[in-house]
Amino acid sequence: MLSQFEIRSILNNYMVRNKAYHIREIYVIFDPYLIDPEDLVPSPPEFREQKWKRNVKNALQKAKMRGEVLNPSRGYHIRIKQIGLS
Repeated sequence: MLSQFEIRSILNNYMVRNKAYHIREIYVIFDPYLIDPEDLVPSPPEFREQKWKRNVKNALQKAKMRGEVLNPSRGYHIRIKQIGLS
């Protein structure tokens, strides 16, 4: 399963600063990294969302709380500085 460290590293490598990305654009970059079947399981079971998507959203939310990412409108994210790896 992708760790939060790996997710944040991928986000830093992909997201250009000050450019808005829709969450669907962000999800596309993770396709090559989804090799663990555990990532594809819904999390928790009552949600229909796969674990890796929930983990990406959690990483973006944490980055937003730390002032690294803006969320100007629903579904859009802007990286304004390096996303912390810890």
